[in-house]
This record gives sequence, structure tokens and C-alpha cells, in this order.
Amino acid sequence: MLRDRQYSFSQLADMYGFSSQAHFNRFVQKNLGAKPSDFRE
Repeated sequence: MLRDRQYSFSQLADMYGFSSQAHFNRFVQKNLGAKPSDFRE
């Protein structure tokens, strides 16, 4: 879903139950080794 531009990162964070987009971004970077935006390049 990170590559799908249908949803913003804010929407994805909400869909996955994160309290904020910043928390979602940190989680993705820590667990996948890249920023969410890197998956859309």
C-alpha cells in the first residue's frame, strides 16, 4: 500500500491505527529501513 498513491501517508497512518503520521513514518523507517516516500519514487 505504500506504493499506491490512492491514499496519502496520513490516511495510511489512520487506516493502520497510528496516532499520527509522524509515528507511522518512524515505524516504517525503523522496520523497513526506508522512509515511506522512498517507496513512491
